Amino acid sequence: MTTMKKFKVSFDLDEGDISYFRRLFRIARKGASGKDPDEIIAAANDLVKPIVCGVAFGDGHSDGRITCGIPIGREHQSKAPFFIG
Repeated sequence: MTTMKKFKVSFDLDEGDISYFRRLFRIARKGASGKDPDEIIAAANDLVKPIVCGVAFGDGHSDGRITCGIPIGREHQSKAPFFIG
């Protein structure tokens, strides 16, 4: 197994993206007001725990991109998706 010592992540944000994240920040700050920092950290960990990421190493067949997602299943009869957490 190969381990990566470091990697670079970059992306571009436009004004709409920045406005969106500022709005989320204001909502999060208001929701966290008066709460214990350990409670906030535990809640944040619970949110990101189900996210699964993988790296496709540049081996000639893939380009080293990181792909992340939330595992889902499908209900047997209706085929409706559901979160596996």
